Amino acid sequence: LKALVEDAPSEQRPITRGRALALCGAGMLALAKLAKDVDAKAQARTLLDAAADQITMDHSPLDWSVIQLMRAKIDEAQPLMTLIQVEALTEDHGLILGAEARERRLAHEIHETEAARDLVGLRLLEARILSRLYEQSPRLTPLDWAANQIALAQISLARSRLTGEGLGQVGMVLIEAADTARSMGAISLADRARDLLPHPQTV
Repeated sequence: LKALVEDAPSEQRPITRGRALALCGAGMLALAKLAKDVDAKAQARTLLDAAADQITMDHSPLDWSVIQLMRAKIDEAQPLMTLIQVEALTEDHGLILGAEARERRLAHEIHETEAARDLVGLRLLEARILSRLYEQSPRLTPLDWAANQIALAQISLARSRLTGEGLGQVGMVLIEAADTARSMGAISLADRARDLLPHPQTV
């Protein structure tokens, strides 16, 4: 990968260099998570920022979307508009990337709403997700279902933190969402559900 970054032929730039940088960043991020290493996490951010400089949304929409989602895993303050753009580029194609984009965008909205201690806002978000599930039920893909269930669980967790109310079946919802995502090959989405479990469990 380092050789590709440094020596990619001019006719293969910037896509080849951008993809190599993104893979380096993803690997560094995985190492940082395993080692709980802040410096490695910072290096991963630098590599992904460099990848983002190589690839524009117009040049290669899917490559751009992948890089933005990886950056969002590092930086919870990733601009909401960026996540909305990623979701718009990847939805309605049955892509794993599309489901991950929806989950990340909803997580961003839920985080901001909880930070504002806006219980009404959380209820409105919940109503929107439930309405989407109902409207799309005949053509809802398993991955879309999993992403929406993870978002609903996040709303329940946020509400519990704000009010102290019980969590109900949140753990079961997350386990089922993780199982569904994993069966469809969406390992990152499954890991996201597992990480949100209120108590350590095997997923």
